[in-house]
Amino acid sequence: MLVSLVLGYLLAHLLTHLLTRKAQPATWPAQGAMDGGLGCTALGMALGLLLRAPLAALQTASLPTSGWLLFYGQEVSEEEGWAWSFDPLFTAIVAGFIIVNYTRGGQAFDETCHLISRPIFLLFFVFIGVSMKLNLLVHNLSACLFIFFSRLALIIIGTRLGGHLAGSPVEHSNMYWMGLFTQAGVTIGLAHHAAFYFAWGPDFAAMIIGAAVLNQIFGPPLTKYAIRVAGEDSAAVLSPSAAVGAPSAEARVTEML
Repeated sequence: MLVSLVLGYLLAHLLTHLLTRKAQPATWPAQGAMDGGLGCTALGMALGLLLRAPLAALQTASLPTSGWLLFYGQEVSEEEGWAWSFDPLFTAIVAGFIIVNYTRGGQAFDETCHLISRPIFLLFFVFIGVSMKLNLLVHNLSACLFIFFSRLALIIIGTRLGGHLAGSPVEHSNMYWMGLFTQAGVTIGLAHHAAFYFAWGPDFAAMIIGAAVLNQIFGPPLTKYAIRVAGEDSAAVLSPSAAVGAPSAEARVTEML
């Protein structure tokens, strides 16, 4: 845990330094400068333009490269039997938290994450498909469905109770669970860790991944439905005048049902 915290702190400042670096174009000298000064300035501007593209590529590649190095370092530490070890997922969480909250690189970090997110999401969902072993899933189908419906019931109970304690409108409290239903990411990562380290891991991973896939199938449509019923979708935001005199969320739910 301590090693992960330290690595996350160091990684945060390294990424901040990389992501906030910009190729600054040289400025023209004042009027009356020597011809040699103009030539040096022109050369500096040309070099700045040439270096801008490699610098942007380095900044974009810094995040996936850092992630690969973290996982590679974990494998090496385990194979070599080092006295210290770390968790790449926790290290990445610490690094992201520090960058966004305690450095000047939050905006650049967010822009870079958005830039590289699509290919990473593509690989992630391909990875989910590869992880779905039907023979193990069928064998653990009853447990998978039990986890799915138990989680759903607990989320509904928890969100309604939390909304009631927070004083939220009833029509909002009744829809909170729709936005919290989707699940993936860390859950699938931990399931694969269990599959690697424990004898019962493959069955456990198949069960958890199956439940996560069901959550991924039903979660996004439910979230979209809740946003639309609450009147906070893009149509309502772009035309706020249309929301004046509109029926309440509870009335919209009743109408749609």
